[in-house]
Amino acid sequence: MPLLAGDRLQVEVEIKPLDLEPAHIAAELARRPGESGIYLEIPFADLERDSDGDGLTDLAEQRLLTDAGNPDTNGDGTADGNDRAPTIPPGDPASPAARLIATLVKGTGIADSPAGPAPRDPGGAGSRAPLPEERTFFGVGERRWFSGLRPGCRLIVLTAEESRALSERISLSFAADLEILMFDRSGRRAFVMQGSPHTYEDRDGVWRLVD
Repeated sequence: MPLLAGDRLQVEVEIKPLDLEPAHIAAELARRPGESGIYLEIPFADLERDSDGDGLTDLAEQRLLTDAGNPDTNGDGTADGNDRAPTIPPGDPASPAARLIATLVKGTGIADSPAGPAPRDPGGAGSRAPLPEERTFFGVGERRWFSGLRPGCRLIVLTAEESRALSERISLSFAADLEILMFDRSGRRAFVMQGSPHTYEDRDGVWRLVD
């Protein structure tokens, strides 16, 4: 069967439960052995549709959990297609939370730049320079915790429920999975539950792990 057929793709599909931890594969194969002989016809118009004109197709917005009917999901003045944090509300990059999150995600593949102005597209006021083709990372937690963070690549923050639902459909690359983030009244000491409990202190403007 030819791949291209006029204005659509023709794809033969075989379903296998491969996106699983090794310990779960045998049980999942027994429960859901997979399917073959499936044929999909996909119109190019469906693949290319960008309802809100933000530079992301509607299909991409389904995967990123951005709003396909709103070109600026988080309301920060940057179109979703150019925004490295399209689901994160805008905030102060110098805030204690933004600086702590930048510390927590170091070494995860996100070249964060929590301070300083965001790069701008000279051709359009209020929008960042277009993103190159790059990997998308996902964080789990409350979106407000990540406000002010300016990652160097696309970061999508999910609630725990959204993470579970999306993980059933696609493979996610996680940068941070935060269950709890609390600050004391001074804003200079924080408790973080990230797999296990940790305590951080802000010492001379730098968050350091103390426990």
